[in-house]
Amino acid sequence: MIGSVSVLAQLLDVELVVEGVETPEQLDALSNWDVRLVQGYIFSRPVPLPDLMSLLQTPQPFATPSPLREVA
Repeated sequence: MIGSVSVLAQLLDVELVVEGVETPEQLDALSNWDVRLVQGYIFSRPVPLPDLMSLLQTPQPFATPSPLREVA
């Protein structure tokens, strides 16, 4: 299914964001497709706005995924 959606996004020239990624296995499965943006619990649980602002202003180690990041 993700392959079809990925191809459709390319044909329509729109950016595809895959939501709901919760496990390393799900993230790894996306590496087979042209998916560059993902978000989900694997990166962060929902946080209140004040905590989000603090999180975004604090440098994070590269190994710690941000709530929304590009997949290499």
